Amino acid sequence: LREPSATPRLLARLAEDVKPAVRALSAEALAKIGDAEGVKAVIAALRGDANAEVRAECARALGHVKSEATVAALKAAAGEPDPVGAAAREALAAPAKAP
Repeated sequence: LREPSATPRLLARLAEDVKPAVRALSAEALAKIGDAEGVKAVIAALRGDANAEVRAECARALGHVKSEATVAALKAAAGEPDPVGAAAREALAAPAKAP
């Protein structure tokens, strides 16, 4: 699922799947693919998913992208209660990983 062709399916799962684990895995995969549409969706999920563990996984995933938009989203999330805040702070401190 790291292929760009998987992006539409992953976007749908991130936005609509009822299972938090599926949404979290979708966020991770979208961040690894790294295209703008997927990263934007992961940022949106970090800001708005109802499940804190999904939001924490979004933060961890965005830590590997390190763009201006992801850093801003992570900084905003860093002040939130754990697990989201802790994951955002760790992501900000971690070096970006190669794709």
